[in-house]
Amino acid sequence: MIYTSYFKMCNKIPGGYSIYPKPPAWFIGSVAGDIVPEDDMYRKIKRNEITKKQFADYYLENILFQHKPEDLLQEYDGKTIFGWSADDTYDCRFIFTQYMNYYLGNVVRELTKREIELGIRND
Repeated sequence: MIYTSYFKMCNKIPGGYSIYPKPPAWFIGSVAGDIVPEDDMYRKIKRNEITKKQFADYYLENILFQHKPEDLLQEYDGKTIFGWSADDTYDCRFIFTQYMNYYLGNVVRELTKREIELGIRND
């Protein structure tokens, strides 16, 4: 099982991986380099040069489809991946979750705030 959450919650979970190329300065985990989109794509969204849908299409085609879901599951099994937004469906971790769960079933799960506070993970 791969877990996901957003950066605001990461101080309660040791380690973890950022799915963004530039996580917050205080983030002490690593960057998940093989599933991280190019930073330039975020700048394009902020400048309204592309839509969130165009970003999602880019992320799927140029990043996620370049990997076998089974390999990603093996690499990140038992780990937590962090994104910026608590509820934006275009946050990379939600796109990653949909991709993985589509091909492999329920192998990625968003941790609830309560689970994080209690240190609970239900594999």
